[in-house]
Amino acid sequence: MVDFWCQKWNLPLLLCLTGLLQWDLCSGQIQVQIQEGPLYRVKGYPISISCNVTGFTGPPTRDFQFILKKPNMELNIISTSDKEFAYGVFSGRVEKKEIYIQRLSGSSVLLWIKNLQENDAGDLLCVTLHTGGAYYGDYDDEAKLNVIADTLEASYSGSPSQSLSEGDPLQLECQVSSQTFQHTHLMVTWFLHGEEDENPRPIITLDRDLTVKPGAGFEDRYRAGLISMDKVEDTTYRLKMPQVQQSDQGKFFCKATEWIQDPDRSWTQIAHKTTTACDVEIKRIGEIYILSFKPEALRFFLQQPDFTLINNSQQSQICCYLKQFVNVFEDKHRSHSLPLTKKNDLAVVMAMKDAVTEGDALRVVCSVSGFKGPLSVSWQHKKDSGASFIDVISLTHEGVMKDVGSRYQSRNVQTFHSPAGNFTLELGASATSDSGEYKCIVSEWTVQSNGEMKKANTHSQQKAIIVNSVESLMKVSLKSRTSNVPIDSPVELLCIVRGPKVSLAVRWMFQPHNSTFQTNILSISHTGEMAWRADQRNYQLSIQAQPTDTHFTLKVPRASKQQEGQYQCQVDAYQKDVQKAKIISNPLAVIVQKPGKYSYLFIKIMYQLMLKCSVEGIRYDSTLRYSLTWMFNQYQSSSVALLTYSHDGRLKYNSFDSELEGRLHFSTPEVGVFHLTIHRSIQEDRGRYYCQVQQYQLDCKGQWSPMASDKSGFTNVTVQLIESKLHVQKDNRMLNITNHQTAFTIDCVIDSQSSDTSGFEVTWFKVQEEGPVTIFTARRDGILHSAITDKNLVFGRPLATHYKLTVPQISPTDVGQYYCQVEEWLLTANTWKRFASDKSGELSIYVHTEGDSEKQADPLGTTLGVTIPLICFLVLVIILLLRRDHKRNSELTKKKDCLWAENNPLTPVPEGTCAAEDHS
Repeated sequence: MVDFWCQKWNLPLLLCLTGLLQWDLCSGQIQVQIQEGPLYRVKGYPISISCNVTGFTGPPTRDFQFILKKPNMELNIISTSDKEFAYGVFSGRVEKKEIYIQRLSGSSVLLWIKNLQENDAGDLLCVTLHTGGAYYGDYDDEAKLNVIADTLEASYSGSPSQSLSEGDPLQLECQVSSQTFQHTHLMVTWFLHGEEDENPRPIITLDRDLTVKPGAGFEDRYRAGLISMDKVEDTTYRLKMPQVQQSDQGKFFCKATEWIQDPDRSWTQIAHKTTTACDVEIKRIGEIYILSFKPEALRFFLQQPDFTLINNSQQSQICCYLKQFVNVFEDKHRSHSLPLTKKNDLAVVMAMKDAVTEGDALRVVCSVSGFKGPLSVSWQHKKDSGASFIDVISLTHEGVMKDVGSRYQSRNVQTFHSPAGNFTLELGASATSDSGEYKCIVSEWTVQSNGEMKKANTHSQQKAIIVNSVESLMKVSLKSRTSNVPIDSPVELLCIVRGPKVSLAVRWMFQPHNSTFQTNILSISHTGEMAWRADQRNYQLSIQAQPTDTHFTLKVPRASKQQEGQYQCQVDAYQKDVQKAKIISNPLAVIVQKPGKYSYLFIKIMYQLMLKCSVEGIRYDSTLRYSLTWMFNQYQSSSVALLTYSHDGRLKYNSFDSELEGRLHFSTPEVGVFHLTIHRSIQEDRGRYYCQVQQYQLDCKGQWSPMASDKSGFTNVTVQLIESKLHVQKDNRMLNITNHQTAFTIDCVIDSQSSDTSGFEVTWFKVQEEGPVTIFTARRDGILHSAITDKNLVFGRPLATHYKLTVPQISPTDVGQYYCQVEEWLLTANTWKRFASDKSGELSIYVHTEGDSEKQADPLGTTLGVTIPLICFLVLVIILLLRRDHKRNSELTKKKDCLWAENNPLTPVPEGTCAAEDHS
């Protein structure tokens, strides 16, 4: 019964234990997760990338490492545990805290890069360190980081300042655009920075999802329609405030922010720009009081220096009203008329460019001088001399834009007034229809006695301007220096585009020889997308932007008859994705010729000579094969066959020279292409080379039959002698030696050589009176020979170009000058020939006998130095001898008196006496 219940519970118990084991394993599995990529971030901005680890056991705090993986290399960036972890390219930025790790928790961190650079792009690897035990799980994770250019632009082109009164309307515009290829969203916010504001206050925001949000403190006015924001066209963001308040005084500016959505669906800010500010002054409208006093008292009041009951901006205007009132009052009493205003000299000068480019902003400026009262302006335009002027826009003396002409209702048109008296008309994104004459009509206003404003003077100026179309300014030309080339030679076609700075799209077209059909090779859109229509392996494209033009280069690495024909490039110009021009270049013919009867090849002696023979118009056909014979013809001699390659793959050398046969190398890298290489060229290799090719075809009987044959043109080969480049170091040195056990070394260092295959023979010489004497020779074949028999000279060669000879156990006979001479040998036609020679600088050896210099300098001192120690030594010896004799005599006396029994007979003594004597 017990066995039955045990068997019954075995299976559930086993399953339970298995589940617990699996749960324990899963709970201990390390899992590192970095922020999902690919990530696109803008150069120059700060970024942060998160990384966390789960499933670990042990201490709650984990260490992290970040590594940047690039092709064929890994670069350490930063570590939480090792301060010396970063490689040199990152260590400086880590020390300056430009790259650091922010710990969010024990298992989660953020990698911060304050100023992202182009070299930071790559695969970013996050690693957590192993803390012991068995490895289980993923200890690293990586994400692709792409660094893109900053193309966000934000600008404000309106008046730098405006003066308004309470209740006046305010309208400001800023232009925001981005040329980023990735899909991004823009957010634009208008800010106000008042005089008492510590930080700018957001007025209104057009969010990245195109929702409008008012800023804190502006919600009620937004709901009442007193603050709004419009997006005009694609790049203009307009702020409208129909009635400004005194609290609106301050600096207005807009900020653009670019956002991108990452693969984890979260939105990240990648760039931001802030425009210049417009300083807006808001005049307060106070209460009006009616005063009653005599004119004399009023005049006295106005003349007081402390007249500051009203603010400075309104004082001059009210004073003007009061003075006019006094003048009128006095005129009535004197019964004669006085002018209320003094005649002024109002002048208007118009300034603008004579021409602008289509798409650019058109600006016209009218400078006004000689005015005393407020000014207003009206702008008008006519296309040609026969037309009449039409209204463009007006600016009242109160600073309000109005009366926008019907033709300009949908245009980005504005006018503004600077405090210096300059009126500016601006048309954004000008069109060719904006050409013609522009007129500015400026009026000066004065205040009448009843307080109303009246035009006092009006002046106007007009001037013509031309808006050139993009197409009229663009010039496209197609050129080439290699339009007539042999087969397999490179061809470069240069499409030069001159004109305004706009986005360009290019299309390359080709019309084959003897054909009327034109095909497309490739095209590049104005957004950078490339589409190939021909075999990409036959063409290469490069683009280079110059200060004044742009070069599109199409290269054919190996031209064949299939590339012979007429080429053209078509260029399309775009502004804001709108095509403005389409221009096709001149046609350019490319001629691919068969190799000429003669070609020339110059090669240096001992370098390899490479010859090529190819069959035109070849294509793979299993029924065709080729045989080839390379022919060589020395000048004024008959042609000989160097080798023959048969159609069945057999290779036979027919060279007349066995040495030449050993230097020949034949290869056929592809069908119909044959290479012949001659290694270690010599003077005897000069002459004319050509190849004979025969085509075989497989007939119906299975036999290979010759079908056609041809031979190439001659290649005239000239083998040039190598210029000697042998040079040995020529430093002169001097060595003073006093220790006879010291050795000295004569170095022989070769700085440069004429050929990589050179052999060297080095000989060391000692200069004597009868001339240089050879002391040692190291031959190029490794044989060493010493001319000195009484010494074992030591030869060494630590480097291929560094020889040294060591002279051990110096003697006075080694005094003299030493140098080495190097002979350079080249292997030519299996024979070594001496090619050049050069010698080193001299090593001067001086050997001094020990004490020579002291004897010559101070003989008395030397004598005393030897004599005094000798005398001291003799005295010491005498003292030692005397002491030894004295000690010996003493020992003999003791032995004579005490030790011999016959001289001192023993006498018995009492026991106590003996003990006492022994004790003493």
